[in-house]
Amino acid sequence: MFCGDAGDLEAPESLLNDTLPTKCGFQGREPMGALRFRRMTLNAHESFSFVIAMGIAKNRRDIDVIVNRFSDTQKVAESFFLTKSYWKEKSEAISVKTKDFDFDNWLRWVSIQPVLRKIYGCSFLPDFDYGKGGRGWRDLWQDCLGLILSGSKDVRRLLIANFGGVRPDGTNATIIGKNPGEFIADRNNLSRVWMDHAIWPLITLNLYIHETGDYSILFEKAPYFCDRHPPKAKGTILEHLLLQHLAQFNNLGSHKFIRLQGADWNDGLDMAKEFGESVAFSCMYAHNLRLLAGLVARQKTKKNLRLAAGLEQKAVRMLERIRKREWLKEGFFNGYYDDLKQRVEGKKKGILRMMLASQVFAIMSGVANQAQCRRIIRSVDKYLYDKKLKGYHLNTDFKDQQHNLGRAFSFIYGDKENGAFFNHMVVMYAYALYLRGFVDEGWKALSSIYRMAMDLDKSKIYPCLPEYFDGEGKGMYSYLTGSASWYMLTLLTEVFGVKGKGGDLGIEPKLTAGQFKSSSTIAINRIFAGRKLHVVFTNSKKLDYPKYKIIGATLDSKQLIVRDPTRLTISRKTLLDLPPDKLITISVVLG
Repeated sequence: MFCGDAGDLEAPESLLNDTLPTKCGFQGREPMGALRFRRMTLNAHESFSFVIAMGIAKNRRDIDVIVNRFSDTQKVAESFFLTKSYWKEKSEAISVKTKDFDFDNWLRWVSIQPVLRKIYGCSFLPDFDYGKGGRGWRDLWQDCLGLILSGSKDVRRLLIANFGGVRPDGTNATIIGKNPGEFIADRNNLSRVWMDHAIWPLITLNLYIHETGDYSILFEKAPYFCDRHPPKAKGTILEHLLLQHLAQFNNLGSHKFIRLQGADWNDGLDMAKEFGESVAFSCMYAHNLRLLAGLVARQKTKKNLRLAAGLEQKAVRMLERIRKREWLKEGFFNGYYDDLKQRVEGKKKGILRMMLASQVFAIMSGVANQAQCRRIIRSVDKYLYDKKLKGYHLNTDFKDQQHNLGRAFSFIYGDKENGAFFNHMVVMYAYALYLRGFVDEGWKALSSIYRMAMDLDKSKIYPCLPEYFDGEGKGMYSYLTGSASWYMLTLLTEVFGVKGKGGDLGIEPKLTAGQFKSSSTIAINRIFAGRKLHVVFTNSKKLDYPKYKIIGATLDSKQLIVRDPTRLTISRKTLLDLPPDKLITISVVLG
């Protein structure tokens, strides 16, 4: 009512059209407090400036400091210039040049979303029904993905501090304090266990290790979180990881899958606390146990090799159980059991039930074989892809509330966690497809988010990657979601394939012919090993993946030896020998 359909907070229609409401009898709307200044008449070439400082301070001295800092328009202009310069540099830490200028510019906004959420929390924009504005455990680790990729120098210290939120029983505090390593037990003093929480620290740490080669971080010590008591016990990061995963692995339901408890990634699956099971995240726990087995085996002591073998055995047992029991004749995996111990997905009373998350983690973890991946893709396109809005629904319409599974199904279909175009899961679907070599299908999923965001008549948002698009294609909860980090991760490490491999730089592009449609050359900028890289890919014949190979490469015009036509590797030492303040160009020729 204040802004109007065509206005915004800078130019509210109600003010410009002199239709400001004097009182409002509507319930359930956001409140608006506004200042209105007296009318002024300006003559030709005359101007008038207002400097308005707003804030909250504990004492007058703090107010005076701010007022003096912005006491005239010149000081405001100087500060504004410095602010723009700061964010321009941040937005260029990861940037692309594809000849699709809208995409390139949109991506610059997406790349800073993890930084914005680190500063402001989840609800700094007027989406007040989400919560109190803080970040949760899952948010913390996924935002760190973006910080790692953007070359943050403080990320090692931050990662170690984050492990201080793990309790001695393998659970974790769920609310993040203001300072690194500061945690609060639970939101609203309600004790709740999300069964997926142990997954994300290892995924983030694994990325950090490959980007830096810093395996020693596994043996740094971090405290354990103790509710209402100062931390006493300490353990290595590796010990924290083992504790988290083994505690969940041994917390099985009647079907021998990990119990759902309070919920998993989908917070709306919160009504199956007693007997619910998450097959979807059992896939990921098996995947992570294998990761842990590899990290432990690196130590090569007899004790560690025994431990690694045990972790691998547990992973294989879980993977085989899912493959054997949960593949459905409809052509996809079941991902859940409800509180009545009943299988959730498949055909129920003539209604096809399918959830995207169940397929994503089966693909990402390696549970699904290549033939099953192809059938899943066909099923996703058939049951979850919206041909009108050209995006992927989180689930099919179950047509009824699911009081034995979660409150998500009490939302109208197409809204929030019930069938919305939930970008976080769509991005992870794209990432999983790229991992398994389904490049065209992965790009279709990844680019669907950009195209929905840029359909401004429907999305009605500024440039960003929102949490989800509703059933009408409107973007909801700008900047809230961790999918921005996953989008950058997928684009950088899988699409362009510029990623760390045990501390060295690997370049393994999975670019499609369509991405070279407007130009035979596309490029990406990123920071690696403290060096600013400009990686240029030339595909003069515009060949499609995987028909092209790497046939030549240069590092600042110096020819590189290509030993593997599918992957270029540049040692960390080679990069560190180059000057840190110079933009380093790596040219990769595809043919």
